Amino acid sequence: MQYQVLYRKYRPLKFDDVVGQNVIIKTLQNSIREKKFTHAYLFCGPKGTGKTSVAKVMAKAINCLKPDDGNPCGDCLICNLIANKKTTDIIEIDAASNNGVDEIREIKSKVNLVPSECNYKVYIIDEVHMLSTGAFNALLKTLEEPPVHVVFILATTEIHKVPGTIISRCQHFDFKKIENDRLELKLKKIVKNEKINIDDKAISEIIKHADGSFRDCEVILDKLIAYKNNDITVEDVYAINGSISTEEVFELIKSIFDKEIINILRKINDFDENGKDLFRVLDDIMIFLRNYLIYINAPNYFKKEKYLFDYYKNINLEISSNEIYKLIKELNIINNEMKMASNPKIIFEVSILNYSNEHHKIKMELNVAGDEMKSKAVLKKHEKMIEGIETFKKIRVNNIMVKANKSFLKEVKEKWKNLSTYMVDKKFAPTAGLFIDSDIKAAGENNILLTFKYKSIVDRINNNLEEIEENLNKMFNTKYKIIATTESEWDEIKKEYITKKINKEDYEIIEEPAYVEIFDKKNKETDEFLKMTVDLFGDGIIEIK
Repeated sequence: MQYQVLYRKYRPLKFDDVVGQNVIIKTLQNSIREKKFTHAYLFCGPKGTGKTSVAKVMAKAINCLKPDDGNPCGDCLICNLIANKKTTDIIEIDAASNNGVDEIREIKSKVNLVPSECNYKVYIIDEVHMLSTGAFNALLKTLEEPPVHVVFILATTEIHKVPGTIISRCQHFDFKKIENDRLELKLKKIVKNEKINIDDKAISEIIKHADGSFRDCEVILDKLIAYKNNDITVEDVYAINGSISTEEVFELIKSIFDKEIINILRKINDFDENGKDLFRVLDDIMIFLRNYLIYINAPNYFKKEKYLFDYYKNINLEISSNEIYKLIKELNIINNEMKMASNPKIIFEVSILNYSNEHHKIKMELNVAGDEMKSKAVLKKHEKMIEGIETFKKIRVNNIMVKANKSFLKEVKEKWKNLSTYMVDKKFAPTAGLFIDSDIKAAGENNILLTFKYKSIVDRINNNLEEIEENLNKMFNTKYKIIATTESEWDEIKKEYITKKINKEDYEIIEEPAYVEIFDKKNKETDEFLKMTVDLFGDGIIEIK
């Protein structure tokens, strides 16, 4: 006999089988029992929460010859015809692939035909938000005044894309994500029926990745059965899901806060080489930090999930709630930057290392400071330095716009074409690597304004400007002064420049403060990320694509 996938095998056959949507189920059962159901329904909510399954149960229930307290009996002629798809009165339409006006017009042309076997014709339109504007308009009149023998059930994961005129003509139900304890009970029932040995940690991990979707739980379990068949462990879940273990997440987070650069690089490289999804790794780190943040503030929250409670109780991560929150925010920024990058791994590495460096600087200063009063003074000093860098940045941008000329811009751009040749030189590779993806937007009298896609790289350059300029000028044998901005910042600079030109306002040179006035001391550290990369992978030729 052909294997049947779990989400089809265990699809609810009656309302009582539906998990986690009690209010909706009770409402629908009552309306069917009292024969007070309406002509059009709209089911919306996250994927895998039962929208289509409930629609199919409802199609049976309103046509069942022997309904049982609002449930379909499952045994009568009509229930069997519907279950075996041998009736033309239940019409299922996937709006993702049938989203045009012609498909809806076909419904309109046939909607007045009386049912052949059932009491009611039921149209189930899945992913209804995918219909075109024309198709929605064609559906509108039919929804408003359908024949008495027709019921429409529309389902969508994106209610905001459904026109208000359609929503207002339907009885609207919001399906919610299914609670973890309900998912666990149902999942354990399935593995018992299927005679599968699986440990509790593996079930917890499946539920975590399903994110409230019972169908996703079943799909992951199906993959595990194909991968292992039996005796499934949490390591098997990590293997098939492209995720990493809680222990690996903990070790990476610890390395970030302890500034263990080589460990960070090796771990990220191992994840990538072993086919782990780096976006999933980011999610795993954020989930870990979120759970740990909740544990240290409200440990009883995890009392129901003993595995998590015991784990967080026994780990030692000496970081404050504020530090955890900052890292979560940074990881979210990294996630967005990775989505736009041609090589997400590089953005992941550079950004994580940049965060680790910044955290370590503040931590070391606080440790030296000692008492609370001195610690506050160090933080204030650090904030003042950041403010100073931003002020300096505005002054230098202003002065570049005053001095900008096309001939010097052209000259600099020609020189920049040679950056890749310096990538094979151990002495200059770190500096050349920083500028390889830059775009020169304005230049004049040895002053250069560069843009980058990612704020993390902009901050890295501007926060270490003196050292980077020194290396750049040794490389090109020049006396350039540079400043870095993001592409969006450049758009604002350009807009302001054009406005001033239109209004015949002139830029005026502003005297720049000396570097010593901005930075606490001249920082002689080499670019640590690129230095450590050379230590790890050797000083051979780096191929630039």
